[in-house]
Amino acid sequence: MSSPLVHLKQSDLVHTIGESAALGAAGVVLWGSSEYARSQRNCLTVKKYIDGALGHYVINVTSAAKLCSRALCKKNGKCVRKSLDSQTYLHLNPRFFNIHLNHGIRGPRFHVSGHLNNLDILDMKHKFTCQCYQGWTGIYCEIPQTTQPLLPHPRDSFLRELLLVLSLHFSCLSVIMFLALCLLIKCLIL
Repeated sequence: MSSPLVHLKQSDLVHTIGESAALGAAGVVLWGSSEYARSQRNCLTVKKYIDGALGHYVINVTSAAKLCSRALCKKNGKCVRKSLDSQTYLHLNPRFFNIHLNHGIRGPRFHVSGHLNNLDILDMKHKFTCQCYQGWTGIYCEIPQTTQPLLPHPRDSFLRELLLVLSLHFSCLSVIMFLALCLLIKCLIL
């Protein structure tokens, strides 16, 4: 007898996917057994879950994360919860956003409509901080990092050349010593 398919409740979605997003994770893995694909009925059950609660929640969190990145981090970083143990999550404000399932065959399965208001942005600034992507820095990831090569100090340049000359002299001296040793051995044998 096969085990029933288990779907995460809304609170479980918040404490797994929502928690991961609030801590700055780039993604999550949902693990299941091969039972999900064992029959057409099971596949349709999983599809219904993805088109329903799971898909709706994932779109909510990813849209909120993108909006936070745009509003706080100039799209050059991601929002990360300021206080790691707080109950703050990246969720769209339901008063200003709607998530619709697109029943058509083409295009994305979900469509988000709405706008981010100033109070939501202020709330994000209080609860989240920016973790800048590579190449960016600043509180709001607004400063590009320059990677200009450092010019060597004149003293370093002199030392580098001195070491090069000494190593060349040492190499030449080593070759001369080796040849002299070979000549000495050859003379002793004859």
